[in-house]
Amino acid sequence: MKKIIVAMALITMIGCVKTVFLPDKEQPLSVVPGEWKNVVLKSVRGPDQTYIQSEGMVFQLGHSPTSVLKRVLQKRLGKKGEILLYVDNVRYAITRNSIGVGADFILKRENETKKLSLEHTADIPVRMTGGYEFNRKEILENALSRAVVDLTDIFLFNPEALQFIGGKPTELKDSALLSDVDVGPVVALKPSSEERYATGRILWGTAETQINFMGTILLGDIMKGGFFYLYNRDGMKGVIPRYGFGLGGMSGGGFSAFVFNFTGGVELGYHGTMKTRSGYVNYPGFTAIVVPQFLWTGIIGGAAEMSMVMNMFMFGGSFEVDIPIMKYTGLTGGIFAGTGGAVFSVNGYSDAFDLGFIWYPMGDLYIQTSVGRFSVGMTFQQLVSSAENIGSVFDNPMITIKYEMRAGRGLAYTKSEIAAGKIKWTKEEVLSNPKNVFRNPRAIKIETPPVLDEE
Repeated sequence: MKKIIVAMALITMIGCVKTVFLPDKEQPLSVVPGEWKNVVLKSVRGPDQTYIQSEGMVFQLGHSPTSVLKRVLQKRLGKKGEILLYVDNVRYAITRNSIGVGADFILKRENETKKLSLEHTADIPVRMTGGYEFNRKEILENALSRAVVDLTDIFLFNPEALQFIGGKPTELKDSALLSDVDVGPVVALKPSSEERYATGRILWGTAETQINFMGTILLGDIMKGGFFYLYNRDGMKGVIPRYGFGLGGMSGGGFSAFVFNFTGGVELGYHGTMKTRSGYVNYPGFTAIVVPQFLWTGIIGGAAEMSMVMNMFMFGGSFEVDIPIMKYTGLTGGIFAGTGGAVFSVNGYSDAFDLGFIWYPMGDLYIQTSVGRFSVGMTFQQLVSSAENIGSVFDNPMITIKYEMRAGRGLAYTKSEIAAGKIKWTKEEVLSNPKNVFRNPRAIKIETPPVLDEE
């Protein structure tokens, strides 16, 4: 085993495998029913592995979930009592999108025994790694301990366990709500096996990532055509860099051309989040941002015996808003203003000119679900207006059709399997729900080794 660990460490050092460190951060703990002070923790049995390779990465845990679980239970249970708790078969699973912890909780009182086999997932739709690692610092710091503390909450407020120790069913006091990290509610999920009870929650944090696919149809008086764009956003609330590229074609008046462009910018401002009455993340809220940006457009075209190559550069900024209408619909709007220049060559003759003042409005209506956002809207051809003829931009409308694969602020870009009735759990309805990592065939699962019979 030591040789394997050393070999993996050497591979990591030479840069072949990315290492993700998940520390064991202390979490605030809610007050549990008083009957648990009469329960004594006798043992916790599980693996101590902290070095896990999964999906081309190495996850280095600050402590094993087994040791974290033992420490948390010792804090929440009593020192003396006639009821004993044995925790067996501790297991954990991990992918770049989630971490899960499970165990068998066995309560013993004289000749009576009560066993509950639980598994819980901290789901992370924005993933633990991305283009900008600092955006996920909050998630990485809390993922491991959040999963373990949640598991103890679920056990300590379980109605069957409370009844066994002489208590009464009571509403869960969620430890996660004592933290300042954005999370979703705990929900019951489809378990990895019939004898187990599964739950999960989404750990949102402040990160947000998104891939946009957008098509536009140019309906201008001068030019008509179509374009396809691919955009990417990856950042954290308040500061989200974005960039993308597109290609398409246009024609009019005997002239036709291929068009290529690249854009880049950064969103600065307020990215809001709508939350439930209890404080769980529900869906993206009102957003108001300014976006300093630049755009390069390349045009290769011609007409009759004329050929042209043009490079245009635009610099400016936009003000954009996103206004949700209930949970599933909303609208966006904005305005861009800037300037730029162009360099062109026609049949070997080259020249350059300033574009002057450029502006255009934009907006769309959208429908969103947990798996993404679909929108239809309108913008305008931006290179036809000037300070002298500012209104001509409205003569060149462009219909936009967009699909956004977004993760963050309530959008998970995933479906989940809810286990209605498996556990009677109080939950608030939100837009996105987690997935059970123990059911993921790509997850690396670490389980308690079997006890060998002594000869």
